[in-house]
Parts: sequence; structure tokens; C-alpha cells
Amino acid sequence: MVAHSAALMHGLPAAPCGMARRTPTLLMETCMPQPAIPRLARCPLAAAAALCLAALPLHGHTQTPAQAPKPGQSAARTYQLPAQPLAQSLAALAAQAGLQLVADPARIGQRAAPALAPTADLPQALRTLLAGTGLQGRVQGQTLVISPAPAQAAAAASSAGDAQTLPAVTVQAAPETATGPVLGYAARRSATATKTDTPLVETPQSVSVIGAEEIEAKGMREVLDTLTYTPGVLPRMWGHDGRDYEFMMLRGFADIEAQNFLDGLAQMSFVDVASPTEVYGMERIEVLRGPASATFGRADVGGIVHRVSKRPTLDEPVREVQAQLGNYRHRQLAFDYGGKLGEQVAYRLVGLARQGRTQDRYPTGEWDTTKRQYFAPSLLWQPSAATRLTLLAAVLRHNASDDVGYQADGNGQPTQVREGDPRYSRIKYNNWSLGYELRHDFNAQWGLRQNFRYAKRNTDKRHMYSSLEDDGRTFTRTAERNEGNLRQTSLDTYVEGRFQTGAARHQLIAGLDFTQARGFETQKSTPAPDLDLYNPVYHPITPPGVVTESFGPNKLRILGLYVQDQMRMGEQWLLTLSGRHDTGKVQDASSARGGQNKSRTDKAFTGRAALTWLAPGGWAPYVSYGTSFLPAFDAFDSLEAKPTTGKQWELGVKYQPPGRSLLLAAAVYDLRKRNITVTNPITNRDEQVGAMRSRGLELEAKGRPLPALPGLHVTAAYTYSDVKGVSGDTWRVEAGKTAIQVPKHMASLWLDYRFAEGSLRGLNLGLGARHVGRRWDDAANTRAQPGYTLVDASLRYDLGANWRLALNVNNLFNKKYFASNAFDGWWRGEQRSATITATYRW
Repeated sequence: MVAHSAALMHGLPAAPCGMARRTPTLLMETCMPQPAIPRLARCPLAAAAALCLAALPLHGHTQTPAQAPKPGQSAARTYQLPAQPLAQSLAALAAQAGLQLVADPARIGQRAAPALAPTADLPQALRTLLAGTGLQGRVQGQTLVISPAPAQAAAAASSAGDAQTLPAVTVQAAPETATGPVLGYAARRSATATKTDTPLVETPQSVSVIGAEEIEAKGMREVLDTLTYTPGVLPRMWGHDGRDYEFMMLRGFADIEAQNFLDGLAQMSFVDVASPTEVYGMERIEVLRGPASATFGRADVGGIVHRVSKRPTLDEPVREVQAQLGNYRHRQLAFDYGGKLGEQVAYRLVGLARQGRTQDRYPTGEWDTTKRQYFAPSLLWQPSAATRLTLLAAVLRHNASDDVGYQADGNGQPTQVREGDPRYSRIKYNNWSLGYELRHDFNAQWGLRQNFRYAKRNTDKRHMYSSLEDDGRTFTRTAERNEGNLRQTSLDTYVEGRFQTGAARHQLIAGLDFTQARGFETQKSTPAPDLDLYNPVYHPITPPGVVTESFGPNKLRILGLYVQDQMRMGEQWLLTLSGRHDTGKVQDASSARGGQNKSRTDKAFTGRAALTWLAPGGWAPYVSYGTSFLPAFDAFDSLEAKPTTGKQWELGVKYQPPGRSLLLAAAVYDLRKRNITVTNPITNRDEQVGAMRSRGLELEAKGRPLPALPGLHVTAAYTYSDVKGVSGDTWRVEAGKTAIQVPKHMASLWLDYRFAEGSLRGLNLGLGARHVGRRWDDAANTRAQPGYTLVDASLRYDLGANWRLALNVNNLFNKKYFASNAFDGWWRGEQRSATITATYRW
């Protein structure tokens, strides 16, 4: 079986006020009275609370005052919208006009807006949308204000009939930002690829965003669940794992220790010390595919997964409690509560408690179990519009069975036998972190950004290792106990500025990134009773008491200096240039070195160059080139391991139709990775096994594809991946052979429909399918696991303004399959899981 499985693979605003488009003031009076409107279902606000919905200019462009229309003129734009809730139409219209929208959600409420035929007349567009509502719209500078029409006009409209209504809609209390909520499925902005709040359509690299609304709709409980409908990602490469090791492949490469990022900073691991994330505490999960070193420094060339925490806001309160039940005796309670403490301070408290069984059990009938507690308080202090300080803390405790694989018999076939012991094999995490985010604008052009986090992680892992004797039935076992800890300090400071040189407008960042980590783990071991494959009897295990080996203490210090310039040349060309220099020093005093402290220093320059054409109609083709740098830290032989390096070419196109919640993306890439480090399961030591190349195609669609069906949300993805060895002839990599565990084809489709009227109003139905193709089990490509297709479903119903009931089922037809048979063990795939969730919001 696999030894030490944790180490196997291995904001400035979008535009300053002075740069935004200016539009003449106009006033429209509508001709119908306003009917009574119930409060919003998901974001109830005080009736007097103003709602600011800042919208992005078309294609993300801004216009300087010199380019603004003269008074009395409208901007040279065409406005077109589908029939949809009025709140969404107003937000989309503001986006197309390059304005911010200010409105009271209680006045917009449940109203529906008609389809808007193409028109260049903004006043006419507003008249069409607001007809019969008793509301009026006017543009003041850069703001579109929706307010009640004068009483005389409203009274004159009283005979015109009632306004059409739809079920209550959620309206964001702020413009979408790179760290804020995603409205619907199709995000518009992200900072993961650039560190700046950038429209996704202008980001010259493949980025997928999974927001909290999508996570809830699909009933996702773990980070790996959120990635199952994302292109280029193979989650759960080792099958179901109650330990919550976040094993995944990105473009064919897996490195749990270098793919994990939270709120702009790395979450490192060390041997068995891991950094799992509680999904309920996240606002969004973002996947950046391809090199990230020009932005983050130490990272894997295949990509990273960036988790963005829920955080306080001064815009609206958050009030949510949730109870959940499921098969395997799953039980969960959670809460999300926040609000304002005066005009400058806001808070948020997120917590969760969960326990239950997993899908795995022993031949004797004893089940694996898991427990988790999570608490994340945060505090926002915003003394002025120019300064914003957010404090973020989190505590996570996780206790789970450590025995996850199944033994093979003498012929290599899977059995029901497990090498561990139901009362001994456990793993416990006790992790906490404390940090802050500081944002300060010196003026409309320049600002300072700083992110800091100190994290402490402790792991106690009791596990068993075994080997099958020549008789084909006796497993000789060793009981081990690994106790490890990791301390990590991260500080990232940079300035961000906007300025113009000639015809080029620049968004520049320059900064310094420092990370320091110390990892240490001891291993105790002792012989354990043998296990008969055909008559397994699990005896009491005597815990080992003598340290037989130590890993570390390993110390890592990395200092990175970086600069990035996003240059807009005219209205259609965007050139992105990034460069970074890292110096990394590793010290290792493992027992294998006699406890002597030895060190190694590595230096590297990484960068990215990309060109994007912002074509008319929402299209954005791009080409990019980037490199990566990953010095060893988690390796058992860190000093001998050369830094893993990589490079990638990517050609892609993105499409975001103006005024619609839809994002389409396609990309082809050629990626090379050298000095690949993996742990040999036989020698329990790290080896560098050569070089590999990855080529592929990724397609993705997210959002509302059909204007005629505004209640339909879609997530679709396809991945073609060709990953082969370039050099090497080892147990892990063979030149010319396909990499193990990498499927050539993956595809997924999720459809979610909300009924907006009639007797089914408030009902949401979701149905999805995901396919993973054949995967090789060995480097020589002689054994393979067949592909599989899983079906997922959801049913959600809104009971009035406060309650929501949901049923989610994953692997609806309970398809039985093995995720992997690599390294002489069998890892089962996900079996059917079902949960019922009751959520109350007020």
C-alpha cells in the first residue's frame, strides 16, 4: 500500500471615479402605481437601505472624461436584454451603459422586466423596463438612480393594471468583486490570475470560478466536490477519502502541497500535515490552470486552486442557519451570521459541526467514521472610502479513519480486506490561522495592498502498513504513529497603480512576497499482528512508543520580488507582462542526516507574457506564455531534489455576451514539467523521475444560455488531455508512455432550472452527468481502469421568503467503480450519497 499518502504527488476599484464613463442626466416618469412588494427572499434589508449595484462597462472598458459624451447626448451603445427579473435587467442595463446602479431592493422586489429590443436610446430602454412599475430612472454623473415616480404620475397610472411579478430575487448589495459573491453561476471578475480585480474575459489564462450559489445548488460538501464539473481537473484521483486530503490533478499533474491557496496566500503541507478547507466557509473556489509562479511564486505548473473566504460587508447583513441529514448517518449543523457594528465596522461568524460514517467499512462490519468542527470569525474596519482592513481567522478540527484503500490478493485483484484496524487507524487535524487584508488608496491612481497570515497545523496519524507474504494470504503488518506540525508565516505587500503613457493605459503592481515555514514530524513504529486475507481478525493494536525516524525539522524561506503591468492599448488590445524573482532556502535536519542541519538555496526567474484582443460583441481571443518554479520542501530528501520547473503556451478565447450572465471559454495548451518529484511507495523516499509534457483542449460554459429561459443555469465542460513522459524510465514515468491516472477524456454537464411562476413557483430542479475516461495504473501502460459516468441530481424548494428545503443526490444510480489501482492498492470511487438540507435565512 502507499506510504505517506499525503506526500505522494507530491483591490483598487475596477476604475477610479475620474476614469469612468459619464452620461447626461435624464429623467423618466413612469405611468403605473407600485404594487405592494414583499421583502426579498434571500437578502432582506431595511426598507430605507440603499442598494448599490455597480456594473462593469462593456468588455470591462472604461472611458476617460475627455471621451465622455457631451451633455445632451447618449453614449454610442446598443442596449439589448432578455425577459428576466427587473433587478437583473437594471443591473445589466447599467453594465452596458458603464454606470453604477443605485436602487432600493424593496421597491424592485419581485417585478419582472420585458425583453428589450436593440436600441441606442438609453431613455427609451429605461422607459421600456420601468413601464408600469411606478418607478423612474435618472442618470446622475456615473450613477443610474431608480426611485419612485412623482405622485401625480403614479396616480395617473393607477388604471393601467397590475405589474407582473416573479418570485423574490436576490440582489447583491455591491458590485461583484474578485472576493465577493457570484450572482448566479457565471462570475465576471477574479484576482487569482493577476492579483488585481480583473474581468474574467480580460484574463489571459484559463480560470474557472465556482461561487457559493453553485456550491449550494449542487450540494457540495468538500473542495473536491466543487471541482467535479470543472474542465482540466480530476478530483478524487484516489477515490473517496474521508481524511479530506485534497488530492487532485490539474492538467495531468498532482501536487497537493503546491496547489493549495487561500485568500491570496499559499497553504503548505508537510508529510502527513495537511491543510484541508471547509467549503461552507468559502465565498468562491477558483481554479487557475497553467503556471501561477509569476503571481504566487512557489506553485505547480499544472495550476492552483484558490479558495476565497466569506468575509464581512457593510452593505447588508447575513443571517443563515442550516441543518443537514444524509445517508451514512451524516449529520451537520451550520450557521453564517454577520452585520454592522456602526458605520465603519462589520463582522461575520461562520461555523459548522459535522459527523457521520463514510462509505467504507471493514469485513467485520465496522464503519469508518468522521467528525469535523469549524469556526471562522472575521472583522472589517473601514474608516474611510480609501482604507479597508479585514481580519480573518479560522479554526478547523477533523477526526477521521485513516484506512481508505483495499488490499489486493495474490493475483492483484481487489478484496474487501483493509490493512488497518477499525479502532486504531485514525487521523486528527487541529489547524488554526489568523491574518489580515489591508487595502489603502493614496489617491485615485495609487494604492497599497498587504495580505498576512500565520497558520499552525498539527496532525496525529495512526496507521498500518502491510506486505503480502509468499503464501498469498498472510499480511505482515507494522503499526505506526506519525505526529507532525507545521508553522507558516506569509506576507505579501504590493503597490497598485493606474497611469497612462501615450496611448497605453497601465494597471501596474509591484511587490514583495515572503514565506517562512517550519515542518517537523516524528514516526513511531512497532510490529502488529498478522492479518489473514481469507479470515481477517482485527486484534487490539499496541501503540508504538519509540521514535524510529524523524522528518525535519525542515525550514523554508522564500523571498519573491515581482512586477506586473496590464497595458490597455486603445479599446481593444490588452498586453499583460509579469516577472518575478524568487530566492528559496531549505534547511533539513531529518534523522536520515543524523540530525545535522544542512541547507540548499535555489533561485529562479519566472514570468508571463500575454496578449488579448477585446473584440466587438464580447469576444476575447488571447495567447499567453508562462513559467513556473517549485523548490522542494515536503520531500523526504529535500536537499537532493532540484526545483521542479515548468513552462506553458496557451491559446484561448473567451466570450461574455453583453448584458447576459453567461461565460464561454476554450483553450488549447502545451505544458512541459521537469524534475518531477514523487514518493516511491517501496523505499518511502522521494525520487525525481524525469520530465513530462501535457497537451490538451478545454471547453467550458457557465451561466444562462437561453434568454427565453432565464430560469435555466448551465455548467458544461470538456477536457482532452494527452500527458506523456518525455524523459525517464522508472516506476512512475516512462518516455513516450501516458502518465498514470490521467484520463484522456473528461466531460460534464449540469442543468438547473428555477420555476418562476405558476403552481411550481419556487421549485428548482437540477440534473448533471460527469464522465471520466480510462486511466492507466502503471507507467508501462499495461493495466488500466475503465472509464465511468456518474449522474447527480438536486431538488430545491423555497418556502416563502425565509425557508429553503433541498435534496441532493450524488452518483444517483450508485455506479460501482475503482478510482485507481496504482501502487498495488485498490481505491474505490464515490458511492451514492444523499443529503436533505433545511436552510433558514432572515
